[in-house]
Order: sequence, then C-alpha cells, then structure tokens
Amino acid sequence: MFAAVLFGVVRPLLDRFLLSRYRTRGELDASVLAVLLALTMVAAWVAHLIGLASLIGAFLFGACVPRRGAGHLAHQVADKVEGVSVVVLLPVFFVATGLGVDIGGLGAAGLLPLLGVMATACIGKFVGGGVAARLMGVSGRQSLALATLMNTRGLTELVILNVGRSAGLIDGDLFTMMVIMAVATTVAAGPLLSAFYPQRLLQRDIA
Repeated sequence: MFAAVLFGVVRPLLDRFLLSRYRTRGELDASVLAVLLALTMVAAWVAHLIGLASLIGAFLFGACVPRRGAGHLAHQVADKVEGVSVVVLLPVFFVATGLGVDIGGLGAAGLLPLLGVMATACIGKFVGGGVAARLMGVSGRQSLALATLMNTRGLTELVILNVGRSAGLIDGDLFTMMVIMAVATTVAAGPLLSAFYPQRLLQRDIA
C-alpha cells in the first residue's frame, strides 16, 4: 500500500506540480529542494510507522521521483546536500556505529567466530568475484582487481548492519564481528588494489 501510494499518487503529483517548475527553470531552486527533502523525511517516517526501516521509505521515495525531463536532478540534489551529509551527518553515523562496537566484549572465545566471519565474507566476495571474472575471460590481474573491489563493504554494509541491529535480527557480538569485517575489508582494498594492479600497469592497459 505504501509503495502504491508513492508511485500511484505522489509520483504524478510530483511530475505535474514540482518537476514542471524544475523543467521550466532548468535548475534546482530552493523551493524544489525543500519539498523533495521534506517528502523524503515523511516517507522515511511513514516507513518507520508501518514497521519498515526508515531507509526503505527514503529509497522508495527516491525511486518514485520522475526522471522524464529531469535527468540531472539527482546529481543537483546530491551537490546541494553533499556538504552537510559528508561533513556533519556521515561522521555522526560512524561515531554512532563505533559506539555500538564492543571489541573487548568478544574476548578470546569470540576470536574463532570472528575469523569465520572474515573467511566467509572474503570467500564469498573475493574468491567468488575473482573466479567469475576469470571464467568470463578477464585477465589475471584485472580479475584480482575486480575481486578486491567486490570484497569491499563500506558504508552500505554499516547501514544494513545498523538496520539489522535496530530490528533485533543480530545481537551485539555479531554486530561487532560484522563491523570489524566491513571495516577491515574496506581498508584493505587500497593496498591490495595497488599490489594486484599497480598504477603503471593500469596506465599501460588504458593506453
């Protein structure tokens, strides 16, 4: 019902009243941005009320915004909010995630499960991505580079983990293990990528 209202009611209204203003002016003004941000918050709030993650509501609203005649809208909105989100909101999110991590609480007994989580994560993404690339005829070094990039988790993984913990799907110990795995595989991407596919070889292949 929520998705039906967004795509069946909100989308046509956006197309008729809001994006017509954007198309006429050819640029994103303050009023259009304000309405889009307010509706994003409302969609997230409604999703929370009906038992979904707030993230799902915001995502569905973004998906329902019309693209016809507004192909650059997403980039312009991102440019407007990137400063606040990167400088203010993103660090707060990482701090909140870090406060939920209790490495000391794992103890010696948690070391083996942590290694198991790391091994499972790397086998599934690194080995899976690398083998699939080789089967498709990608060269050895490029396969390793693709596997390294596939193995990174980054921000998306942390968002999913926080949603899972809020919903009671994972406990504190598993949350800690998964966060350690996400951070470790993401931090390792740079050095591994440089080792597997050095810049000189990259420039040679581009040339």
